[in-house]
Amino acid sequence: MLYNTERNHMRIVVIGQAQFGHDVLKELLQQGKNVVGVSTPLPKDNNDNDPLSALAKENQLPNIYTKLLKKENAKNEFIETMKPDLIVFAFVNDIIPKEIIDAATIGAIQYHPSLLPKHRGRSAMNWSIVNGEDETGLSIFWVDQGIDTGPIILQESTAIGLNDSVGTLYFNTLYPLGIATMMKAITLVENNAAPSIIQDESLATYEEPFEKKHAKINWSADIKQIHNLIRGSDPQPGAYCNFMNDSVQLYQSKIIDRIVQTEKPGTIIEIENTAVVIAGKNGSIKINKVRKNGESKINASDLLNIGDTLQ
Repeated sequence: MLYNTERNHMRIVVIGQAQFGHDVLKELLQQGKNVVGVSTPLPKDNNDNDPLSALAKENQLPNIYTKLLKKENAKNEFIETMKPDLIVFAFVNDIIPKEIIDAATIGAIQYHPSLLPKHRGRSAMNWSIVNGEDETGLSIFWVDQGIDTGPIILQESTAIGLNDSVGTLYFNTLYPLGIATMMKAITLVENNAAPSIIQDESLATYEEPFEKKHAKINWSADIKQIHNLIRGSDPQPGAYCNFMNDSVQLYQSKIIDRIVQTEKPGTIIEIENTAVVIAGKNGSIKINKVRKNGESKINASDLLNIGDTLQ
């Protein structure tokens, strides 16, 4: 992959959103990279409060909204005015037209929170925890027309703690590691040293988006499976069960090797400060937070008492 001018002057466009996109752009600017524009989600009700968009405005960078890129005039404006050499995908939900990707003289790179080709798709972290895996990681790869199928530039692995949730795994580990690894990949691109390691399709897995239909708790299942489901659904979509004709979501699960065979699985057997301990098959779990009928999260002990049974 050749580039005719000095790569430290390559024109970079960031397509992304939210705090991750903001932090990628912030790091690029702090390192003096030649960022020439961004593309962020089209705001609702003309209220553009996206963090990446806000940082772009602060630095007087043009922003062509991602959803508009499907329209010919916006697509042409992006290509003709931004003239991208490298496109950096930083948390992108929209489908980006092929012409946009092809316009980048070097290509486009993207972050994904799994060790590709394992766990392709947008719910990689959910499924790795729900499946009870003890290791995951992240990949920076070249974007092609498939779903997370492009050649790998860099990968970093990390352990999944016994009580890690999607939230703790992402914000404590995969988020900061992702920013740092993205910057390493961009430096490799600048130095014309970025590899292009073809993914082994024989090892590829793809899971559908993890949604509410996957998050129903079955209290007759092994307690470790229930624990994995709760933390793999935390914070979204939230693992749920029924209690007194209400739907209750459970959060911040911790596994406990306490077996209470006399109690029906799903029964509250203990209160620990603001948390509750729930009996299950082959063990127990401690739950810190609950949410009833989609309301705000509250301490578990504010809703549940010893002897209550979740269905």
